[in-house]
Amino acid sequence: EWVGVLNFSNRRMNVLKGVGIDWDQFSKRLHTLDLSSNQLRTVGITKIGNVGRMIDTTFPSMPVLKNLNLSKNGIEKIGDMAFNLLPQLERCDLSGNAIGRIAGFETNIALKSLHMQNNRIRVIEGIGQLHQLEFLDLSNNNVCNLVALRPLSLNVGLRFLHMEGNPVSYERRYRSSVISFVPHLDQIDNNPLPPSSAQKAARRAASKREELLKDATAKKKQKRGGSKALRIKDRAHEVVTPSSRNKPKNKRTPESTKKFLEKIQEGKQETK
Repeated sequence: EWVGVLNFSNRRMNVLKGVGIDWDQFSKRLHTLDLSSNQLRTVGITKIGNVGRMIDTTFPSMPVLKNLNLSKNGIEKIGDMAFNLLPQLERCDLSGNAIGRIAGFETNIALKSLHMQNNRIRVIEGIGQLHQLEFLDLSNNNVCNLVALRPLSLNVGLRFLHMEGNPVSYERRYRSSVISFVPHLDQIDNNPLPPSSAQKAARRAASKREELLKDATAKKKQKRGGSKALRIKDRAHEVVTPSSRNKPKNKRTPESTKKFLEKIQEGKQETK
């Protein structure tokens, strides 16, 4: 029985569609796909080639795919929303290509591990929305200055970062800058980080924010429920309390009736 793994490495593939693969047969149960060491130059792009041939490197829908290997293809460009139809993608390997810009992961919020070492990346972008990303390898790229590391602060789940081999990693303040931008890291370039005061403070602050948010939500729900119950109770009290039930109505007493009749009688006499 097929276990949901496909290995199409070393097939000289330069397109994903039109190569004789019936993706519909596998896509709904496929969880691991290896396309490494092929000849893909783009991912997530459809265009007309030099000889008028359609080059389609877009992925079909793969609703349960978790692991994707596109390493060592010579990929130069990734289209926007390239991995949009892979909603459960957790690990993606794009190492050993010629990628100059990180793109394609706009909706892949389940991604936990991203390997992009040995490319041509200069700017860290396109991954700020990946809050579950824990492992990021950008070693041996072209990131040059410390400011380029600042966007990593958006990756609140990041624990393991590899930047060795980039020009920025030789800067004197490289390590301290990374820690200041990403205080929740556990490792930088395979070097474990002891929990610093900044890390502890950041984690305490994150934990406190989470607790405050939960408390505020619970109090809000409780307040809504309490107000509703109080309104119901007040209405019930108005209806059933003895004071409201026994409240005297506008009835005439014998004495008031007698006075009323006397006034009528006096009026008749005056008329006569």
